[in-house]
Amino acid sequence: MTERRPTEGARTWKRRIERTGWGVAAVASLALIWSSLSHHGEMDITEVLGFITGAVSVWLTVKQNVWNWPIGIANSAFYVIVFFQARLFADSSLNVLYVALGFLGWYWWLRGGAHRTSLKVGRISKRSVFVLATDDCVPGEYSRFRSVP
Repeated sequence: MTERRPTEGARTWKRRIERTGWGVAAVASLALIWSSLSHHGEMDITEVLGFITGAVSVWLTVKQNVWNWPIGIANSAFYVIVFFQARLFADSSLNVLYVALGFLGWYWWLRGGAHRTSLKVGRISKRSVFVLATDDCVPGEYSRFRSVP
């Protein structure tokens, strides 16, 4: 089965939609930052920056861009501060772990391939999707979660 290539018109349309999305996101982000800095909103600047870096990180991950790692690390670092200030120490500690795993993932992406080259990123096979989706559906597995009388 061959993969269909989009036409030039479809690619141009896709780029336009992507640019529009980036524009809307930039305006919304600036509005959130202004709202936070001028004390018109409920969110602290750290929360706003955490939200923005999280959204950008997800977008870059979908695009399979290596910059998702440093942006994701910044996102987790912002939430370490947010949760610590809220005295949610377990959530703060979990985000410290996410920062550490972010550095590890970034390293693997850049140097995890053969001979310490960049790691090739690809799509998961349909068989792997099926195995992962049905992994917790095995009848014997349910017994782990039943309470013991």
